[in-house]
Amino acid sequence: MSKLLILLLLLVSHAGQGRVCNNGNCKMCESNHLRAGHNVDGWSYSNPWNVHHALHNPKVEKPKKLVKPRLPFEPTPMKELDSLKRIVAPTEQDIIYDPGCGDGRLLIALCKDSGAKGVGFEINIEIAALAREKIKEAGLDRQITIWQVDSRLVNTSEATVSVMYLFPKLIKQLKFPNARLVVSYIHKIPDKVTTKIDDWYVHVPRKEIF
Repeated sequence: MSKLLILLLLLVSHAGQGRVCNNGNCKMCESNHLRAGHNVDGWSYSNPWNVHHALHNPKVEKPKKLVKPRLPFEPTPMKELDSLKRIVAPTEQDIIYDPGCGDGRLLIALCKDSGAKGVGFEINIEIAALAREKIKEAGLDRQITIWQVDSRLVNTSEATVSVMYLFPKLIKQLKFPNARLVVSYIHKIPDKVTTKIDDWYVHVPRKEIF
């Protein structure tokens, strides 16, 4: 099979490669797409994708393989934090959980000046270390704790608020039984009544009682 024919076949399937949701504006999916289609940051693929990679990068014979593939670190844009603070209106009584907390920027924004406590969960050990560093720089290491753990394994009953930037498939696996507010950036919260405020989907669990 000629390289031209292989390239044409690849282009047909390229548009959806690596995408997880149907939101065309989803930056997390865009990052996945780039990694799956263009070998960004050393992701590895099947032989056809190696050919695709070689066509774009003729000096590289084959992609570098990762020891363990991971979802991309795609932080929430800083410009969205003011909107989040208005939505959550955190107080010193709040305990805010952030599954998939990344570098901790959501917790820092919400806990700073409010007195709220924060707990972040990050499965990537390097990113968890970065979050702890950022939190220490902000002087919030006594208010915010970061655990390097899979968020699905955590008991979240203590949380009064949860904020997140995750894919819907993962959000669906998380439970926040006592939260007054659950807020998700860009992605809807599956099977829940939500209100969209700016780019945030807001679920108020107690409203479902009435």
